[in-house]
Amino acid sequence: MKRERLKGITWLTLAVLALVAGVMARPAWRAWKDYQDVVATAEVVAKAKAGDIFMYSATYCGYCDVAKRWLAQQKVPYESCEIDRDPVCEQRFRALPAHATPTMVVRGQVQTGFRPALLAQALR
Repeated sequence: MKRERLKGITWLTLAVLALVAGVMARPAWRAWKDYQDVVATAEVVAKAKAGDIFMYSATYCGYCDVAKRWLAQQKVPYESCEIDRDPVCEQRFRALPAHATPTMVVRGQVQTGFRPALLAQALR
C-alpha cells in the first residue's frame, strides 16, 4: 500500500514538474522566435531589390493585408495583384503550384503564406 502511494506521488510530481517546465520554456521560445524575426527582417530589408518579390493576394485575405502592411512598413519593394479583381492575375495564380493567398514568388521561388524568414531564405 505504501509503495503504491509513493508511486502515485512520483507521477504527480513528474506531471507538475513537466507543466512548470513547459510554462517556463514558453517565454524563452517566444524570445528566440522574436530574435529570428528581427534578423530575418533585417536580411529582407538589406537584400530585396525591385522585381525580387511578387505577391498574389486577394481583397478578402487578412494574411495578405498583414503581408502588405509589413512590406510597406519595412519599405521592401514588391509588386502584387489581386486574384479576385484581375482575371489575368487569377489565371497566372491558378497556374502556380500554390492554392492559397498570399502566395509570394521570390526570385522565382513560390512560397505559400507570409513569413519574413522564408523571404530572407529565398533572397540569399
